[in-house]
Amino acid sequence: VSCSCYKCEPEEHLYGLPSSFGPCKGEMVFDPKSPCPERALSDFCKPGDYACQGYNETITQQGWFYDLGDLNQSHPFVREQQLKWISWFAKEFDIDALRLDTAAFMSFDFLSELQEAAGVPIIGEVTTTNLTYHAQFEANPPPSGRAVLDGVLNFPLYFTAVAAFCHTWFPFSQGNLTFLGERMTVQTSSGLYKDLDTLGNFADNHDVERITSSCLADESRILNAVAWTMLSKGAPIIYYGTEVYMTWQRESFWTYGYHREKPMYLFLKQLNMLRKAHGLALEGMEVVHTADPRTLVFKRGSVWVYLNNLQATDSSVMYCGAVPPDPEGGKAWINVLSEEGPSLDGQFTGDCYRAKGSAPKILVQQYTRLQI
Repeated sequence: VSCSCYKCEPEEHLYGLPSSFGPCKGEMVFDPKSPCPERALSDFCKPGDYACQGYNETITQQGWFYDLGDLNQSHPFVREQQLKWISWFAKEFDIDALRLDTAAFMSFDFLSELQEAAGVPIIGEVTTTNLTYHAQFEANPPPSGRAVLDGVLNFPLYFTAVAAFCHTWFPFSQGNLTFLGERMTVQTSSGLYKDLDTLGNFADNHDVERITSSCLADESRILNAVAWTMLSKGAPIIYYGTEVYMTWQRESFWTYGYHREKPMYLFLKQLNMLRKAHGLALEGMEVVHTADPRTLVFKRGSVWVYLNNLQATDSSVMYCGAVPPDPEGGKAWINVLSEEGPSLDGQFTGDCYRAKGSAPKILVQQYTRLQI
């Protein structure tokens, strides 16, 4: 029985292969025969998709995770030894933080005990689109119930972000930065989360397609996706090799030489410096609506972030409905990523920002002359 919520029409993919092979060359549409509700946010029934017919949380937690060994934490000895082990492991190897890939397949009570025993932040992997279910992994019930894990990988926004920037398919998300902005707003304003700042934002990792592959090596789309990862509300996570545009998920990095002059490495360095200079780690976020679903604008304090999903171009990109306020006395808005020195890299025209080219633009206020 298929757990997929959508199907390809016509049911033929590239090269004439059946629908189980390759990308859809037609249109992805809701499958009325699926166990999913109409307008499902997930591509197939995922953890936390309670509206899917036959969904069973007990099976999720007690069943086997693919073909991996499954420890029974309800057994007192197993529970005691696993808690003892995580405490030893974190101290013995001076661990800063841990990623827990199987968080969705363990009980909330055990996860709470595991987090306490570890003594360092645990970021859980929960591959869901359900924000309420997602938030439970920080506090159960959210947002002020018993503490569970210190953070959660931000899969609900990852699914939408990659599809929006790279034009891959995911429900309501393909090439649609407006929908990504809506999801960002719901996540930050819903009051569900105990801590928004420990949501792990990412563009790729060892289990999913590399962002370079997802965006078909289009430099502009990759840069915009990475800028979103670094500047959106939460903790940015950059998987090794993104800085050299790796295309394989688990390729060895030794042969690349760890160079620090590659363009993406320098881009990440700039964004990290910006985060530190403007205290963005704990700063709030507000999405500013634009008229074009190919553009996304959001504010982090006094920093304005302008992103798009266009193919690389030097032509102007219009961000309408999202112009920052007049700068303070003696200051001007400049793009901190500009290669032309202190420059706006465009102009304000009415309620639009006409930006030069499709590269990301990060606007901050800067003095235009020496202040005495």
